[in-house]
Amino acid sequence: MLPPFKQITIAIIAYHSDFSLLERLLESIVKHCKVEQISSIQVVLNDQAIYLPQLKILLDQYPSIPLVLVPSYDLEPVITEYFNWNTQQLFKCLISNKIDTGWFLIHDCKDYYTANVDLLADCFTPEGKALMKLDHTQYSDYNRHGGGLLPFNLAHEIACNVWGVDSNDTAKWHLPTTTPFFVKTQMMKDMVTELKSMIRGFFPYLFNLSINEQRVATEFLLYTAYCTRQNNLEDYSDWGRNFTYYKKIKQSKDLRISFPDNPVLDQKYFTNGKIWQWNGKTWDTAVQTHMHDAEPPVDTIGKVRSFKGTDGN
Repeated sequence: MLPPFKQITIAIIAYHSDFSLLERLLESIVKHCKVEQISSIQVVLNDQAIYLPQLKILLDQYPSIPLVLVPSYDLEPVITEYFNWNTQQLFKCLISNKIDTGWFLIHDCKDYYTANVDLLADCFTPEGKALMKLDHTQYSDYNRHGGGLLPFNLAHEIACNVWGVDSNDTAKWHLPTTTPFFVKTQMMKDMVTELKSMIRGFFPYLFNLSINEQRVATEFLLYTAYCTRQNNLEDYSDWGRNFTYYKKIKQSKDLRISFPDNPVLDQKYFTNGKIWQWNGKTWDTAVQTHMHDAEPPVDTIGKVRSFKGTDGN
């Protein structure tokens, strides 16, 4: 049975050095997801505005899916002078204000699909609860959040203190701290509103703070504790009920993987940080309008074909 809604939104946070990873993710969405289940795909540029033209050209390659480019300044005009993991966390929270579906799915660029998925049947219960890993009781030390994520112990304790929940309970039963991550849109909007009220103009810098290499706050820990306070994670169900979705998605920062054995004409593939396209006989470098370098074509078994430059070498 399907949940009582027909669409969700996808949010992707992108940095310029991850553009090839972003292409792999978008290609996998085109290939494996049902576009009618996606209200929009909000791609947030977690980077300087000079990369907007490159990102727009990249997104224009995928007219079959509902892509929306969101500049960082649309979400937070007052931002730190650099963009990194900290601002990425900020935008994962703030993008909720651009979303009008009841749920949104956060992806990092390193995520990609490997098989056909149903974003409704595979990801939600018939009651409309998101399926995520909640049961963490297999960890030997419940006091170490996430089974030993030491850099985030302080962030875990602070998140629980801020929202007034028992940290011992959330160490056993909590949402993941990585993508893919399903967010109840109104819950995230409400959390952001409360945080902004509490810390006012400091909010854009919340995720930049650390003490002795321990993070003071992370987006998913804050959100988990907030959901626990609001309704004890009532909007979520443990993925043990249906693990299907999580078998069909992988994560990798490395694009060096094997070429497919039976490619179809014009099929694209990603390896060594480059994009290749099957011309019917060989793998050629695909047009990468957002990139400035290229590699020589490779043959059917993935080896770079030898060639001579103008100097004969």
